[in-house]
Amino acid sequence: MNRRVVPVAVLAMALVAACRSDTFPPVSPSQTGATVELTLRPGEEVRVPGTLLRLAFTQVVGDSRCPTDVVCIWEGEAVLELALGIGMGPSYPDTVTTRSSGNVTRLFGYRITLLDVQPAPVSTRPIPPGDYSARFRVESVEEP
Repeated sequence: MNRRVVPVAVLAMALVAACRSDTFPPVSPSQTGATVELTLRPGEEVRVPGTLLRLAFTQVVGDSRCPTDVVCIWEGEAVLELALGIGMGPSYPDTVTTRSSGNVTRLFGYRITLLDVQPAPVSTRPIPPGDYSARFRVESVEEP
């Protein structure tokens, strides 16, 4: 009987070690109840504090936002690729945009809203991919 207990204990310790939060970069969220706001750069992944949700900002796949030094007819949009997951489960790819019709996604009781993308574009210089940052709000919501 002890032979079965030891492997289960070893497996449990391995799972606890795998779930440690220090495997993700630290974040400084501002928390209000069940809401967390955080900022990520391309390539960063975090476990949202107080949840099992993993949020990764994979990359900017398009940025047609109006440059600050130009007058535009259309505001344009930035399109971001995300990867979302719960606990140690698989990641699910998704996209969000800066437009209000596409800035929200959901996963298993969480609503993730893209609040802002920086820096703002300027017509005379492209934004290097690593210079982007995106601010998100994560809320726990009731599933219908």
